[in-house]
Amino acid sequence: MIETIASIRKYNFWDSNPIDLGYIRTSYTNKIGQYIGNKLVKVLVGQRRAGKSYILRQIASKLIAQGVKSETFNSIRYYDLVETDYKSTGGDSGGLIFITGSNGIRYTGGIHLGVANNKKYYSKASNVLNALGLTRY
Repeated sequence: MIETIASIRKYNFWDSNPIDLGYIRTSYTNKIGQYIGNKLVKVLVGQRRAGKSYILRQIASKLIAQGVKSETFNSIRYYDLVETDYKSTGGDSGGLIFITGSNGIRYTGGIHLGVANNKKYYSKASNVLNALGLTRY
């Protein structure tokens, strides 16, 4: 688990570490920025590898530049991860993980974190729902 924490450190603003912000998308971040400051949940949806994570990092970076403490951003907060082996490629982080039951029905298992040290990790669906204060439908 220590290796996993070290591998995701580059995606956080911990210890004032500079992180890769990707191609700066000012028009998107400005539009999204208009809705920051209320208690509504914002959902950023897009095609895989479109830059959703980079946009979120850019927004966090802007807020830090405006004086928001970097500790506010737990941009990656994973616990109780499941280590497993399934087919995935770069850019799959944030994708749904489905588990096929013995009855052939596919259940939502969780959300794919990524690959670290050739091992795949996902966060359990129940943990994600609890963190967001939601229940399954």
